Amino acid sequence: MRKEIFINGVAEYQYLKEDNTHSLFYNCGSEWSDGTQNTLALQIVNTGDNYIINREYPKAKKNVFDYLESLQLTILLRLIHSEENYVFEMAEKSVF
Repeated sequence: MRKEIFINGVAEYQYLKEDNTHSLFYNCGSEWSDGTQNTLALQIVNTGDNYIINREYPKAKKNVFDYLESLQLTILLRLIHSEENYVFEMAEKSVF
C-alpha cells in the first residue's frame, strides 16, 4: 500500500516498499502534470550489500543528478533509514 509523502503540507509523492525495493511515485492530484502523475520518480533496491538506484528520468546520466532528482533521492533515503529508527532533524544553531 502506498503512503503519501507531504512536503510543506502538500502531498507531493507516494512511497511504496515491497520486499527490498523502495519506490517513490509522483502523487495524483498534486501539481505534477497529467503525464507525470502516478508515475515512478525514483526507486532504490537494497541488495543486502549496497543500494541500486533505478531512475526513470528520461535524460538520466550515470552519476549525474539534477536538483529535482537529488531532492527525490534525499526523500527516499530518509524514508528507508527512518524504518531503521534513524531520526533526522536539521536546525540552525544560534551563536551568541
